[in-house]
Amino acid sequence: MIIHLIPFLGPLHVSLITCKSCFLVFWEFFNKIYKVVFQKKRNLVAKPTSWRINLLLYLTHAVWKLIKKQVIICFYKSKDLAYCTFFDLLDTLIPSTLDIYTILFWNNYFDKYVKTIFWLWTMMCWFQKKNYDKIMLIFLSDIQYWI
Repeated sequence: MIIHLIPFLGPLHVSLITCKSCFLVFWEFFNKIYKVVFQKKRNLVAKPTSWRINLLLYLTHAVWKLIKKQVIICFYKSKDLAYCTFFDLLDTLIPSTLDIYTILFWNNYFDKYVKTIFWLWTMMCWFQKKNYDKIMLIFLSDIQYWI
C-alpha cells in the first residue's frame, strides 16, 4: 500500500498545496469564474479558504469536461500561448491537483500516483515553489532508487 512507502511526503499535503498554488497563480481567472457563478460584484479574497478553492476548482473542472470537445474543435490549430496555457490548466493541472489524494492515493494507483507527482513537481518548478519542488524531487528519486 502507498501509505507505507511515503511517510515524508503526505499526499493530502501535496493535494492542498498544489490546489492552493494553482489557484493563486491563476487567481484572476478564478476570480472571474467566482463573480459569474456566484453573481458577485466584489472580487474574491486574495487567499481564500481551502474549501472555496476546492469548490471553484471542482466547478471549473466539471464545466471543462462539458465544453472540452467544442473548445478543441474551435482552437485545435491555435498556437497562441494563452490558449495553450489555459488548456494546460484546465486539462492537466486542475485534474492532477484534485485527483492526487482522493482518487490515486486512496485507490492505490501507485504508478499513476508517481506520474502525477512528477507532473506536479514540474508545476511547482514552473510556479517557483522552491521547497515543494525539492520534496517531490526527493520522493521521485527515492522511488527510482527503490525500483
